[in-house]
Amino acid sequence: MGLTVNTGARTLKPRSRVKVRSIVVLIKDVPCCCDGVEGAPTPLPAHRPSSKTVMVATCRQSEVTFSISYNEQSDSDRVRANDERPAKKKARAKLLLNTDNVESKLTDLGDADYEETQKRKANAVKPKKRDPKKLMAEFLTTLPLDIVFYIFGQLEPLDLLRLARSTRTFRRYLMSKTSLSVWKLARANVRWGVPDCPSDQSEPQWANLIFTNDCMFCGQLGKLVDWALRLRGCSWCINRNLIDRAKALRVFRDTESIDDVLELLPHSTKNGSALSWFYVNQDIDNMVVTVKDWKDQVLTDTPEAMARYEAFKAERKVDVAKILRNGEDCLAWSLDRSRLRSNDDTRIKAERVRVITERLLEAGHDHRDIEEILWEPLVDKAAEITDARWRTLSTRLTKLVTEARQTRLEEERHILIADRREVGMQAVTQYKKVHSLMDHSLAPPVGEVLLSPLFENVIQQDGDAQVTPQDFDVAIAGLPNWIQDWKRSKMTELLRIVADGGGPPLPDTSSDANFGVLRLAKTFFRCRRLHTDNNIHTVDHIGRHICIKRQHYFFNDSEAVGLNFECLVYNANTSYIVEQLIALAGLNPDTATTVDMDELNARFYCQNCPGGATLARSWRNCARHVDEHPPSEFVGWTRLSVSDTAKIIFLENTDPKSPEGRIKCALCTDGSRHIKPTKLPAHLEAKHKITSPGPHHYTIDPLIEPRLKALPATIPVVPHGLVKEYIVTDDYSPWRD
Repeated sequence: MGLTVNTGARTLKPRSRVKVRSIVVLIKDVPCCCDGVEGAPTPLPAHRPSSKTVMVATCRQSEVTFSISYNEQSDSDRVRANDERPAKKKARAKLLLNTDNVESKLTDLGDADYEETQKRKANAVKPKKRDPKKLMAEFLTTLPLDIVFYIFGQLEPLDLLRLARSTRTFRRYLMSKTSLSVWKLARANVRWGVPDCPSDQSEPQWANLIFTNDCMFCGQLGKLVDWALRLRGCSWCINRNLIDRAKALRVFRDTESIDDVLELLPHSTKNGSALSWFYVNQDIDNMVVTVKDWKDQVLTDTPEAMARYEAFKAERKVDVAKILRNGEDCLAWSLDRSRLRSNDDTRIKAERVRVITERLLEAGHDHRDIEEILWEPLVDKAAEITDARWRTLSTRLTKLVTEARQTRLEEERHILIADRREVGMQAVTQYKKVHSLMDHSLAPPVGEVLLSPLFENVIQQDGDAQVTPQDFDVAIAGLPNWIQDWKRSKMTELLRIVADGGGPPLPDTSSDANFGVLRLAKTFFRCRRLHTDNNIHTVDHIGRHICIKRQHYFFNDSEAVGLNFECLVYNANTSYIVEQLIALAGLNPDTATTVDMDELNARFYCQNCPGGATLARSWRNCARHVDEHPPSEFVGWTRLSVSDTAKIIFLENTDPKSPEGRIKCALCTDGSRHIKPTKLPAHLEAKHKITSPGPHHYTIDPLIEPRLKALPATIPVVPHGLVKEYIVTDDYSPWRD
């Protein structure tokens, strides 16, 4: 009868002696021996598999009854072992044969006709693995149409579109009118509902317009939908393929009755603009051809052609009106769907966050760490959490929560260290109110004090306990010795700079006996970077240089991180010229210190500066003024007398434009600006509770000097009888501004 039954181990052909009672097979395109014979059996009408038997057919020539059934195998169908897992329910096709007829008809098959399945050679080429998707598609094509359509009815329109584009068989099924009920069922499965398919669209066309995101012109991503024109596209294609009414009248001005053509086409307003109606270029071209054909028929056909043409136009106008109304309804539905989807996504996201939060809390994680990952893409998405998905997500979420916990602990540790450092700074400030911690000429910033091992042992201790100022008592007790060691290292570094720059020979730069060289008034340093803030420096204010301040000052002294003098070099030229000033002041250049010169407070004239009334300068101003003259042309200095110096100092102190902010509080660690001497007592009492200021409570900035002054020249008396022209301005040039 031409039937081949595959039993897995061997192939049975007709006249086989093997007796088969029941064989489970998959029937695909098996021809019956009575095909084409009059009176052949016909299958029952296709229906959903509500019963076990779906199709029954009897072949009278072979006297074999075929019963095709699709049974769901339940757990009670057979006896299982205790350790055997229950079989999944699945559809099966059973071929039930009449054993008596099979035995009578299959007795002529001899043993010689039996063919053993040959084993494949070890070196044979292995067959290529087939795509599982293609295998599934082929499997679906083997099922009866009623089963396939039942499966399709559980899908959505977008799924049907994708199936129709996968194989020719599916496309033939789904693009035929017989599948209309399947498309309607698929539309009913959409969560937010779908408008009914209009009469001018097929079900696949309507699904393609609503559910896909492909441009109908170029195939790229197209999110712009025009419901009245029934098109979806990208902005570039929409602008290219649409034409407004005014432009259409110009482009088709040679076309007869273009107004009548446009009335027969649906129109839309692009981008919501109401300035003009827009049409599809191709629709205009097609309608122009259609109208021309109708007019040709009117001219050449019977008189009834005109009536048919008018009926066509009337029907077309009615269709256009329906399309426009449907477009408005679809636009309203689209807006409602967007709103519903947004609300639904918000609800699903909130539920997803709730489930994830509860399960992570049950796993023992902290709610603070969980809150940090709620904005992660893995959490903040509109997808429901099931048990199967949770098994996949739990590992990744646990990793995120662990990272968030580590970050939180680091931040808490950073805040704790900052709080402890603040307490340490308060302890240092409290100690400075009573003791002169350091020589203000060269002092470590408070931040560097806090970075010393004395304070770091308290600040960086393990645990999350807060510290008090009393916890730093041991550190404060060892602070004087640490400051002395710090100053010794910095002074050694400066001595090395002096020795490398051509200063006085020093046998041992690390000896404390040589540190006095740095305090001499003739020892000057220069910044090699040539910054604008007083490029010449002595040791008593070298720490205020802008290069050094930038290394450790950020917002306040508590954030200082270091102090080095890599930008400084010894200024031998300035030191040589300042020696002349010191000798002119009556002091020994080898022993006079900066303090001695400040106490003397003498004033000098520069002999190189032109003019009779030269500006009087302090010794520090003279040191900076030297660079304004070439070293080879420098003449020297002239010291003012004691009386003239007193007059200059009086003019400096009485000048309303002279700066007064030479005083800086030594207890403030917030980088405060200079204050006026008259406001210092009030500042110390208000901020530091000090009623009796002492020398260690403030510092004097030697770089801030009053405006330079010159002594007024004596006006000569004009002899009696001389004409007015005798007095010329050149004789009194000092009076000129």
